[in-house]
Amino acid sequence: MCVAMEHLISDIKAFCEARGMSAGTFGSYAVGDGKFMGRIEKGGQCLPKTVEIVREFMATGITYEQRLAARKASVQPQQGAA
Repeated sequence: MCVAMEHLISDIKAFCEARGMSAGTFGSYAVGDGKFMGRIEKGGQCLPKTVEIVREFMATGITYEQRLAARKASVQPQQGAA
């Protein structure tokens, strides 16, 4: 496992501990995957975009569901559009 991944895992664990949040809840909130932490701890792949999303969640608290809702709202066709 690379140093960057070890650092990410360490940061996530500290984030969870400080908030009393389980790893499964963290994964669900951050990326919509309750098994996310287990996968990356076992050496699973984590794309740069996923790392960015995880770090954004830790910085802002914007959840996976909130991001999806915002994206969906931004692509909704306007009423009356043909």
